[in-house]
Amino acid sequence: MQKLIFLILFLTFISSIGYSQRWKKIRYELIYGIGATNFYGDLGGGNGKAKHNFTDLDLSTTRPALFVAMRYRITQRVATKFNVIYGNIKGNDGNSTSNRTGRNLSFKSMIVESSCQVEYSLTKEKTGRRYSFTSSGKIRFDGINTYLFAGIGGVYYNPKAQYIDQKWYALQPLGTEGQGLPGAKAKYSKIAACVPIGVGMKYSYNRKMNFGMEFGYRLTTTDYMDDVSDLYYDNNAIKAAKGDVAAYFADPREGTPVPNGTKWRGNPKTKDGYMFILFNLSMKIRVGRNGLPKF
Repeated sequence: MQKLIFLILFLTFISSIGYSQRWKKIRYELIYGIGATNFYGDLGGGNGKAKHNFTDLDLSTTRPALFVAMRYRITQRVATKFNVIYGNIKGNDGNSTSNRTGRNLSFKSMIVESSCQVEYSLTKEKTGRRYSFTSSGKIRFDGINTYLFAGIGGVYYNPKAQYIDQKWYALQPLGTEGQGLPGAKAKYSKIAACVPIGVGMKYSYNRKMNFGMEFGYRLTTTDYMDDVSDLYYDNNAIKAAKGDVAAYFADPREGTPVPNGTKWRGNPKTKDGYMFILFNLSMKIRVGRNGLPKF
């Protein structure tokens, strides 16, 4: 009898060890999906004074996004993820009922983000068919894993605006705030660092597949994603140096252009940001004997 009890305890112990180590065999995940993005900066936004936060949101400027990613689980609670995300951002002063309407600026830009994130799961991820939709005929909420994430990366952007000839012009080469002219700043870079932060959830459909949703905000090191940051520059000087198109985008308001140094075109004390809502499907990839993903 004692031998039987010992055998049962031994088999239970071995089984628990095997189960606890199962995640190491599927620690890689290939992720892809779609979503939406929105912009927070000097240009456009909601009603009232520009606030550079979630309350300053213009839903009409929401644009689509696509992404792919690879996740690697370091432990059962901690994972790293490498993202490549393509999206679009847009802003239009005409959509706001605040004093930004009179500024009459607008822009759009593609964005390409590459970032590395660290995820911390609030609960250990559960795997196995018993957590599937199909196992009991109803959704089992104990298969949901919620995680927080933060990281660092880079983003490429290229703000453009539409001229009266209906053509779209890249704004950075035009120097709409006098960039490159006497007394003004140098041209800004179209690449900036970004810091992703946010929260995500994923549901284990079965041992190989997860469905997920992620909400994240991106802090950036630039104030020029919308080409708006600083003071108005002398529009006559911009017109003489860059032409009519540059002068129009520098100050498209009706009436006499504002002289250099008397009015703010944007707010250089704050940086631009953007957010993503992403819906994804992730496929778990088994590892080989060398510890690398086995495709």
